[in-house]
Amino acid sequence: MTKVTEIIRNDKLTVAQKNAELEKIGSTLRLDPSKNVITAEEEKMTVVNVDTGVYSGYGLMNMGGCGTAKVKVVDGKLEENVGFNNGYLYMGGHEFEVPDGEHLKLVK
Repeated sequence: MTKVTEIIRNDKLTVAQKNAELEKIGSTLRLDPSKNVITAEEEKMTVVNVDTGVYSGYGLMNMGGCGTAKVKVVDGKLEENVGFNNGYLYMGGHEFEVPDGEHLKLVK
């Protein structure tokens, strides 16, 4: 699990504390509780199976200076091409590179 994912999933930290920790490690990702919320139902639907390469569900995509967006993944690719190359997606406790704005490449 990457440091970003560890911070995001840490239930002992408040949103403000998570954002401060993300800033400390140089990440541009910021959590905003009023948008990009992955619901409990969406989280349950999320499947990340590294062994089989099955990736589907919801995650947060860091698009650099363009901000963060909740995205849906279907069969290992974004449901909609975000038109942004070299973004990073955090989903199901893993980090993915999205080199072409659509297809996922497992990083960790």
